[in-house]
Amino acid sequence: MTIVLGFVATLILTWLAMPFLIRFLLEKGIGDIIDDRRMHIAFTPTAGGIGVMIPIFLTSVIGSILFSYEHILIPVVAVFLIAVTGVIDDLHDLKASRKLVLMILPAILLATLGVRVDSFYGLAGIYEIPLYLSYPLTVLIFVFLTNAFNLIDGVDGLLNVIASFVFLIFGVWFALANEFSYSFLSFCFLGGSVGFLIYNWSPAKIFMGDTGSLSIGFMVSFLAITFLKVNDGLPGASEFKIDSPVSFSIALLVFPIFDTFRVFVIRIWNRTSPFRADKRHLHHYLAVLGFNHRMISITALLFNSGLFFGIYAIDLLDDFSLVVLITGILFLSSFTMHVFRSSQVFSSKRRSIPNRELEVH
Repeated sequence: MTIVLGFVATLILTWLAMPFLIRFLLEKGIGDIIDDRRMHIAFTPTAGGIGVMIPIFLTSVIGSILFSYEHILIPVVAVFLIAVTGVIDDLHDLKASRKLVLMILPAILLATLGVRVDSFYGLAGIYEIPLYLSYPLTVLIFVFLTNAFNLIDGVDGLLNVIASFVFLIFGVWFALANEFSYSFLSFCFLGGSVGFLIYNWSPAKIFMGDTGSLSIGFMVSFLAITFLKVNDGLPGASEFKIDSPVSFSIALLVFPIFDTFRVFVIRIWNRTSPFRADKRHLHHYLAVLGFNHRMISITALLFNSGLFFGIYAIDLLDDFSLVVLITGILFLSSFTMHVFRSSQVFSSKRRSIPNRELEVH
C-alpha cells in the first residue's frame, strides 16, 4: 500500500506542478538553445526536472517519516545535491570538470556510508574486493550511470520511458524481497518520471534538463548497487534471489550503458574528449533512418526490455557467461549499425551525384 501511495502522490504532484513551471520558464526565457546538434526546432523550456524532483523529495521525506523509512533519507539528500548541480548547470552551463566534481562528492558520501560495490558476486570467480578498489569502482559506477542517463536525454520521452521501466523493475523486485523502503523510493521516482512524461512525450512541452536527468541517473546508480547488496543477503532458498545479479543489472540498464560506452569509445578513437557533444548517439542514428521522436523512444524501450527479459529468462548460463553474451550482442548490434549506416551514406552519395552535376552545369 505504501508503494502505491508513493507512486500516486508523486505522479499527481508532478502532473499538477508542471503547467505552472512551464509558464514560469517561458516567462523567464529559460529554455534549450536551438543548434545543429539538437533534434528540436522550436524554443522549449528546460529545467523541467525541478517540477519532478521537488514532488519526489516531498513524497520521499514525508513517506520516510510516516512509514519509518528513515534510512532512505541519506540517498535522497545525495540526490538533492545532484539536483542542485543540475539546476546550476541548466541556468548557468557549468564546465564539465566542475560538474564532474559535484557528481563525485555525493558518490563518495554514499560510498563512505556503506553504499558501495564491495564484491563481484561470483563474476569470473571473484567475490569480495578490497577497499582500495571498492571506493573508486563505486564512484566510477555512479559517475558513469549518472552521465549515461543524462546523455540519452536527447529525444522527447526517451529518458523517461527508459527510467520508468528501470524504476518499475527495481520497485517490484524490492517489494518481492520485502525491502519496502527501497521499493517505495523506486515508485516515488517512477511516479515523477511518468508524471513528467505526460508533458515530455512528443511533441514535448518541456525538457527534463540536467536537473532531472542527472538526478534520475544518480538514483538508478544507488538502486543498482543496493540491489546487488540486498540480493546477496537473501537466503539461497529465496525464490526472488537472482543467481546472476551482475548480468541482471547490466541487462536492465543496457540501453544507456550501450549508448554511452559506444559513444565514449568512438570519441576516444577519434582523439576527441569523451565528454565532447556530438551526433553519434543511438537516437541520432535512428533519426537518420527516418524515425521520429516517438518511434525512437518506443524502439529504445523495446530493445532495453526485450534484452532484459531475454537474459532474465536464461537459466542455464552463469553470470560471467551472460555478461559475455550481452557484450557479444551489443558488439554485433554496433557493428551492424556501422555497416548499415555506411551503406546508407554511400547510397545517398551516389544518388546525390546527378543533382550536384546539374547544379554545376
